[in-house]
Amino acid sequence: MYIWESHSPQRLRHVKEASCCEAYILCSEGAQYYVLRRTDFARFEETARGTYEHAAAVWLNLAERHKQQAHRAGVRHAKPSPGPIISGAGVDRVPME
Repeated sequence: MYIWESHSPQRLRHVKEASCCEAYILCSEGAQYYVLRRTDFARFEETARGTYEHAAAVWLNLAERHKQQAHRAGVRHAKPSPGPIISGAGVDRVPME
């Protein structure tokens, strides 16, 4: 379980990766990384603010769980574009199926 807090940008936000439906978005502000989710049209919540390794691992877990829940509900998603996959000490660019 993750602790979600109201998001208020501190710097220019850079989107690093987004899950299907953009349900979860891996972002950075300078050297700080975090996961965003939209709560309504203009508001967001964040979790896992910290290092890239921590935020990316949380994003990957949430994105995979979202995809599994959508699959069980019978929702079809377009194929995702290639993106970062956490592997051991770093990030590899690998094509996703």
